[in-house]
Amino acid sequence: MRTRRERGTHMVILFVCLVVFAVSLPVTSMAQGTLTITSFGGSFQEAQRKAYFEPFAKKYGVKIIEDEWSGDMAKLRAMVQSGNVTWDVLDISEGQLELACDEGMIVNLDPALVGGADKFITGSITQCGIGTLISALVIGYDAKQFAEPLFLPSS
Repeated sequence: MRTRRERGTHMVILFVCLVVFAVSLPVTSMAQGTLTITSFGGSFQEAQRKAYFEPFAKKYGVKIIEDEWSGDMAKLRAMVQSGNVTWDVLDISEGQLELACDEGMIVNLDPALVGGADKFITGSITQCGIGTLISALVIGYDAKQFAEPLFLPSS
């Protein structure tokens, strides 16, 4: 059995690596025939386009408008404070999602809008978003090159 500290560390690693969708009630935009989805650009967003955006647009007859952002919270905050929010769906990291949710920049999510909580990995739905990507970072090294440890793990 793992200790409380080990479980806590595991959860921190899991959630730091989780990328989440924050749904800001796209119902109005969809009724108008468009949905603005904002992600991180590059090959990541290109893959999202092929795997998610295009099939969704085809199935629901909605035009997807894409935007990119670098994770700059000031941009999101300025949109909300000015009342000129142009994004319907936002790809955001878990830490940023928590901040945006706490500050009221992202609306609460009703899991029924996306098919219900039972359709997702346990723990991946939060008050304001849904986890869409789980990844891990593994550090390896050649023991022949590093005979002496560079650091001692804390206990």
